[in-house]
Amino acid sequence: PWTDGDWLLCGELRDFQVIDRALAAADRPYATLPRITLSGDFERGAERRLSWGLDSEIVRFDRDTGVTGWRLDVAPQASLDIDRSGWFLRPGASWRYTGYELSDTAGPSKPSRSLPSAWFDAGLRLERLASSGGAARVTLEPRLLYLWTPYRDQDALPVFDTAVPDLDYVQLFRTTRYVGADRVGDADQLSLGVTTRVYDAAGRQLLWATVGQTRYFEPPRVRLPSEPVARRQGSDLVAQLGVSAWRDWSVDLGLQWNTRDERRERSDLRVRWRPDEDRALNFAWNYQRGGIDQAEFSGAWPVGKRWGVFGKMVYDREGKSGLERFAGFEYKACCWRLRAVGRRFVSNRTGAQDTQFYLQLELNGLSSVGSNADAFLEEAIRGYSRAGASR
Repeated sequence: PWTDGDWLLCGELRDFQVIDRALAAADRPYATLPRITLSGDFERGAERRLSWGLDSEIVRFDRDTGVTGWRLDVAPQASLDIDRSGWFLRPGASWRYTGYELSDTAGPSKPSRSLPSAWFDAGLRLERLASSGGAARVTLEPRLLYLWTPYRDQDALPVFDTAVPDLDYVQLFRTTRYVGADRVGDADQLSLGVTTRVYDAAGRQLLWATVGQTRYFEPPRVRLPSEPVARRQGSDLVAQLGVSAWRDWSVDLGLQWNTRDERRERSDLRVRWRPDEDRALNFAWNYQRGGIDQAEFSGAWPVGKRWGVFGKMVYDREGKSGLERFAGFEYKACCWRLRAVGRRFVSNRTGAQDTQFYLQLELNGLSSVGSNADAFLEEAIRGYSRAGASR
């Protein structure tokens, strides 16, 4: 990457090695050879209220099967940010152009799409002392976002890297419905949400809760080939709750509720106990209607002054089988550290399992030798700290 403060230029070459041999050639990811992105961000005014910028990229998508080719995406935008202690207003507008030059396609070889978009984002930040009379504070933060994007027929455009992200509170207040440039969703909608937080006298957040939903004045018409037709007047209701009021413990819950059919579409629960940087125990449960019902246990714990153990298990409650499990140990000497991990996991859609071993030797003040076990553990075990384990 290159930057001069206002501009950021990045380039990359990316290819994939497909582990799941049962994956159909048409479902395998595209290589991006190359991807070049250019973005700019500028602010003006005494309080830097007015901002404008540009997001752009040019990418070549390559694969052995299906449509391939180049995609150019350019999206300038401008917004006004008025932020005060108790409220904010953030109106903005953008224009987006996407053009293609395609090979091996049954449709047009140079399709394109351009359209404007506008939004109005506003919210309040209300705060009061807790009724107990102490220094604890409670906030109430309502927010609304009106989004308008006209409809454009995009059925002739390919789908290289675009998907629908999971619905959560953050997604309700995004100005784009998709991740990726192959589709831009039409919108005439209003998102409403409210968040409340509780802080103790020291300013530590003890609890937060949020709930929100999007209402459609016109049901969205743009969709991906596999996406169902929208026939509802609103999105699912999303709610989240986080609790950290107990020392060393934290609990997070999430819910996506289908208000039309009155049923749960997705939910998750995460519980963590972390008494210090060296110790962490986690439990998680994830549910998604028609696809996922999994429980997860993981943890890292020192055994004596030099030894530490860690492990994880992901269990499929519907299939009654383990999807991933690993265990390992760490030994710390005065000048070096050794990690070893054995892992067994489902590697493809047929349920076949593979085994991996990680072995890493790290010399204090020097680079490590072997597989990058510490990075794998930090990603796999919530609360595992490379810094804490190295003390």
